[in-house]
Amino acid sequence: MLYARRAPTKDDLEKHQDDLLRTANAIRAMSVLAPYRIEKMPARNENDRKERQRIVLEFKTAADEFRSAVAEKDPMRVKSAADRLNHTCCDCHSVVDR
Repeated sequence: MLYARRAPTKDDLEKHQDDLLRTANAIRAMSVLAPYRIEKMPARNENDRKERQRIVLEFKTAADEFRSAVAEKDPMRVKSAADRLNHTCCDCHSVVDR
Protein backbone atom coordinates (compact mmCIF):
# COMPACT_ATOMS: atom_id res chain seq x y z
CA MET A 1 0.00 0.00 0.00
CA LEU A 2 1.59 3.22 -1.20
CA TYR A 3 0.57 5.40 1.74
CA ALA A 4 2.13 2.95 4.19
CA ARG A 5 5.55 4.07 2.88
CA ARG A 6 4.92 7.78 2.56
CA ALA A 7 2.17 10.04 3.74
CA PRO A 8 -0.07 11.59 1.10
CA THR A 9 -0.12 15.34 0.83
CA LYS A 10 -3.20 17.33 1.78
CA ASP A 11 -3.56 18.06 -1.95
CA ASP A 12 -3.47 14.31 -2.75
CA LEU A 13 -6.23 13.69 -0.22
CA GLU A 14 -8.35 16.53 -1.61
CA LYS A 15 -7.80 15.57 -5.25
CA HIS A 16 -8.44 11.83 -4.78
CA GLN A 17 -10.95 11.94 -1.92
CA ASP A 18 -13.77 10.18 -3.79
CA ASP A 19 -11.54 7.33 -4.98
CA LEU A 20 -9.89 6.97 -1.59
CA LEU A 21 -13.24 6.78 0.16
CA ARG A 22 -14.45 4.13 -2.32
CA THR A 23 -11.26 2.16 -1.68
CA ALA A 24 -11.58 2.56 2.09
CA ASN A 25 -15.22 1.41 1.92
CA ALA A 26 -14.23 -1.65 -0.15
CA ILE A 27 -11.52 -2.53 2.39
CA ARG A 28 -14.05 -2.07 5.18
CA ALA A 29 -16.46 -4.44 3.41
CA MET A 30 -13.66 -6.99 3.07
CA SER A 31 -13.00 -6.73 6.81
CA VAL A 32 -16.66 -7.44 7.56
CA LEU A 33 -16.67 -10.49 5.28
CA ALA A 34 -13.28 -11.83 6.41
CA PRO A 35 -14.57 -13.87 9.38
CA TYR A 36 -16.99 -15.76 7.13
CA ARG A 37 -14.37 -16.40 4.51
CA ILE A 38 -11.61 -17.44 6.88
CA GLU A 39 -13.78 -19.89 8.82
CA LYS A 40 -14.24 -21.93 5.63
CA MET A 41 -10.47 -22.51 5.48
CA PRO A 42 -9.31 -25.35 7.70
CA ALA A 43 -7.09 -24.32 10.60
CA ARG A 44 -4.09 -26.54 11.28
CA ASN A 45 -4.46 -26.36 15.07
CA GLU A 46 -5.97 -24.33 17.91
CA ASN A 47 -3.19 -21.73 17.86
CA ASP A 48 -3.75 -21.21 14.14
CA ARG A 49 -7.47 -20.70 14.77
CA LYS A 50 -6.79 -18.17 17.55
CA GLU A 51 -4.28 -16.28 15.40
CA ARG A 52 -6.85 -16.04 12.62
CA GLN A 53 -9.45 -14.65 15.02
CA ARG A 54 -6.96 -12.04 16.26
CA ILE A 55 -6.12 -11.00 12.71
CA VAL A 56 -9.78 -10.73 11.71
CA LEU A 57 -10.47 -8.37 14.62
CA GLU A 58 -7.37 -6.34 13.82
CA PHE A 59 -8.40 -6.13 10.16
CA LYS A 60 -11.74 -4.59 11.06
CA THR A 61 -10.13 -2.05 13.38
CA ALA A 62 -7.43 -1.17 10.84
CA ALA A 63 -10.01 -0.79 8.06
CA ASP A 64 -12.12 1.52 10.23
CA GLU A 65 -9.06 3.61 11.14
CA PHE A 66 -8.06 3.93 7.49
CA ARG A 67 -11.53 5.02 6.44
CA SER A 68 -11.71 7.55 9.26
CA ALA A 69 -8.28 8.99 8.42
CA VAL A 70 -9.19 9.32 4.74
CA ALA A 71 -12.52 10.97 5.58
CA GLU A 72 -10.77 13.46 7.86
CA LYS A 73 -8.09 14.13 5.20
CA ASP A 74 -5.32 13.74 7.76
CA PRO A 75 -2.08 12.80 5.94
CA MET A 76 -0.19 11.40 8.95
CA ARG A 77 -3.19 9.39 10.17
CA VAL A 78 -3.66 8.01 6.64
CA LYS A 79 -0.02 6.92 6.60
CA SER A 80 -0.24 5.34 10.05
CA ALA A 81 -3.54 3.60 9.28
CA ALA A 82 -2.27 2.38 5.90
CA ASP A 83 0.86 0.98 7.56
CA ARG A 84 -1.22 -0.87 10.14
CA LEU A 85 -3.57 -2.15 7.45
CA ASN A 86 -0.61 -3.34 5.38
CA HIS A 87 0.81 -5.29 8.34
CA THR A 88 -2.59 -6.81 9.05
CA CYS A 89 -2.94 -7.95 5.45
CA CYS A 90 0.55 -9.48 5.51
CA ASP A 91 -0.20 -11.25 8.82
CA CYS A 92 -3.38 -12.72 7.42
CA HIS A 93 -1.83 -13.93 4.20
CA SER A 94 1.11 -15.46 6.09
CA VAL A 95 -1.36 -17.53 8.12
CA VAL A 96 -3.90 -18.36 5.41
CA ASP A 97 -1.51 -18.96 2.52
CA ARG A 98 0.65 -21.55 4.33
